[in-house]
Amino acid sequence: MYNAVCVKECPKAQSNFGESVDCTPNADVKTCPGALFATKPLAKTCFPDGEVTAKIIEQLLKELDSKSGFSKYIVELQMCW
Repeated sequence: MYNAVCVKECPKAQSNFGESVDCTPNADVKTCPGALFATKPLAKTCFPDGEVTAKIIEQLLKELDSKSGFSKYIVELQMCW
């Protein structure tokens, strides 16, 4: 469903091109992927660290806004409350 795998430890840095993390493949993910960004463990799950998360969210919002005017809807919602 989420294309997730179990890893021995969370990747501390982005993988080099072609380098994969040490993981356990499963029915959905046949080969171990590379790490797209540095992560930290939280509740047995690897999450991007705070600085990386802020950059990811900023990029996602830019993409959403450029394709659908997402920020306009958020401002309108804010004004309704």
